Amino acid sequence: LSLGKELGSGEFKKVVAGQWRNEVDVAIKIMEGALNEDDLIKEATLMEKFQHDNLVKLYGVCIGQGPVYIITELNGNGSLLQYLCNNQHLVNKTDILLDMAIQICAAMKFLEQSGFIHRNLAARNCLVGDRNIVKVGSFSSARFVPDDEYKASVGAKYAVRWSAPEVITHARFSSKSDIWSYDLEWKIVGLRSQKETPFVVFGCDKTYL
Repeated sequence: LSLGKELGSGEFKKVVAGQWRNEVDVAIKIMEGALNEDDLIKEATLMEKFQHDNLVKLYGVCIGQGPVYIITELNGNGSLLQYLCNNQHLVNKTDILLDMAIQICAAMKFLEQSGFIHRNLAARNCLVGDRNIVKVGSFSSARFVPDDEYKASVGAKYAVRWSAPEVITHARFSSKSDIWSYDLEWKIVGLRSQKETPFVVFGCDKTYL
């Protein structure tokens, strides 16, 4: 496994491009800091179950003395959010945008039918590959909920602006709250700049109210 250029970073991880066995292009999520290794294994185990054309495919996990690596397929155009911001001409390409939206719906339908909720659906957590193929990723918050409802623990964090009312008031997640979080429409339809955010004129406290 060889590591290449950095593709992005977050509080406890960074993502780099790489090659597996010198022939397969991959994305490598490198976990650092205080993240629980068991949680990472849980995320990888979930990804292994998700076999769908519009869900990011897991190749493997590397665990050793250093940081944990989660190895997935490479989607070379980055996040859907950044892709749309970098390609403003797509705002007027209704057929392309609609196709992207349908792909994401197909992925979320598969998750719901499999008994899972995503809990963090957003344009920043979808990746774009060749020919505008979109794949939903970022499954660290996903949960298996056969009864279609999950109550988060006290102190759990979530994005207020993209969360359904029942999530904000009672920390209750379901396939319906995933539908609410289909904030991708804010990015896909009428996107003009990266600053365009739901309820942007309000602070988080007023958004909550």
